[in-house]
Amino acid sequence: MQRLSDGEALLRFGFYFLFFGILIPPSFGSGDRRVFLRLFLLAPGFSTYATLAVLDFAITDLYSKLRQIGPKHILVRGNFMTTDMDCCEVGPIKIKRHNFLWRGIILADCLRASVSRHFFSDHLLRYTASIKMNIPHDIEGKDVILVACDEVYFWDYAISFLRSLSMIEGTFHVHLHLIKPSPDVLAQIEDLRSSLENLAISFSVDTLMGLDLPKKVNIYYNCSRFIVADQLLDLKVGRLLILDIDTIARTSPWEKLAKLKTEGAFVFRPHARKSWHKILANAVYYENSEDVPLFSRRFASSLLSVLARNPHYHIDQIIPHYLLKIGARRFKAVFGSIPGDLMSLGYDPASSLWTAKGSDKHGSKFQLEKSKIDNA
Repeated sequence: MQRLSDGEALLRFGFYFLFFGILIPPSFGSGDRRVFLRLFLLAPGFSTYATLAVLDFAITDLYSKLRQIGPKHILVRGNFMTTDMDCCEVGPIKIKRHNFLWRGIILADCLRASVSRHFFSDHLLRYTASIKMNIPHDIEGKDVILVACDEVYFWDYAISFLRSLSMIEGTFHVHLHLIKPSPDVLAQIEDLRSSLENLAISFSVDTLMGLDLPKKVNIYYNCSRFIVADQLLDLKVGRLLILDIDTIARTSPWEKLAKLKTEGAFVFRPHARKSWHKILANAVYYENSEDVPLFSRRFASSLLSVLARNPHYHIDQIIPHYLLKIGARRFKAVFGSIPGDLMSLGYDPASSLWTAKGSDKHGSKFQLEKSKIDNA
């Protein structure tokens, strides 16, 4: 366990004393304040892990008090559980970054998920129980493509993606994670099952009742597929390719993934400066081996934990970055880079998949390619 020198510990204590001694959350009584500060006074060489654990407790309490001026929330072990969907918002996020405080909170949860197999396990079980699976085909040992969407994205992008995949020779297993789907969406899926004969379509229904939602609920929409991925690995799928729903398939992605020498893969961006840009979440590959399910469980648990804290920005890229850094000794040889010709944001003709980010998905190029699929 990493230890701090006496000088480093003294400097750190001075900062924490000034910051938390003056701006300590109002819920801390004088006795609690003394206990909190004594944790540092009695351990001048305290470990980084202990620091993170104590800060996690104090920061969570501080944020819970600040956030109570917003929508109605119920405090759950220091976290937030949204009880009224009217309090949630879906739309553009204005502050597109994680400040220092939030990076510390997220790192602490990733650390806790990495050192304890039971971290947030009760919440993960509750989440899994709330998801209704509809899997008419045997998926054990199969290669499965996983995407997730709400009703708006289903009509805007999911049908086009499925049709583009059906135009490729071969049989493809696709799992749709549907967030609060209407009867019309479920009826459309049955039609697609009948008309797209080379696709084995399964789906799961998410009623948003199995987790603690943030106010910015689209933060959950973006990362829901990585929580469901853990459930699919438990169902013994062979390989899992997790994609954005606003994707156009051109050739079989599995052919490009065959060249991988690792059990999992991300789109790494090592030269990116910000920690939430170090990994792109538009394509993630899992092989159902020994180590990948362990990572997936940590990923899912960390997501649920941070979501319950009411984050204000997306967490599906910063969390895997932290988890891989913390677990570098175990996962360095497990996860490699997604092949460069698998996914393209620039419409590379050699790529198997095309996708677009942000406003680009409404641009003329992406809409033109999408219309070719829709009108075929």
